[in-house]
Amino acid sequence: MPPRFSPCYLLLLLGGCHSPPAAPPQTLPHSHRGTTALTVTASAILPAAEVRIPVMSTLVWRNRTDRPLQIDIATAACNECDTVLGFSAAGSGARAINLPPGGIATLCFHDPGVFAYATRSGDSVREGTIRVEGGR
Repeated sequence: MPPRFSPCYLLLLLGGCHSPPAAPPQTLPHSHRGTTALTVTASAILPAAEVRIPVMSTLVWRNRTDRPLQIDIATAACNECDTVLGFSAAGSGARAINLPPGGIATLCFHDPGVFAYATRSGDSVREGTIRVEGGR
């Protein structure tokens, strides 16, 4: 006669073979070294159209015009960063946002390089570069 097991024993036996659910992927903790602001006005980009920032920095964009401001930048930011505000993927490693008057958006830069950008407000188009320097 085969051995008989109580239902509780079988549940314990089977429960011990179950693996816990896989943990969701997590990004490694990191901190940003600094924050720089670019303000777009009706007549200029301040402090300048070309900025230099260190790796692991956040760039804050401000629209100080009275019209919506389209910003296109040739970079793929870290999607997991809590310092990306408003920008969305625009294909081919680019980011874009349509920023309302008085609006603010942020973008982080984790890798060195030179990143071209363009701002459009009405008929006004301005171009510039962001130079991200240094190593991690």
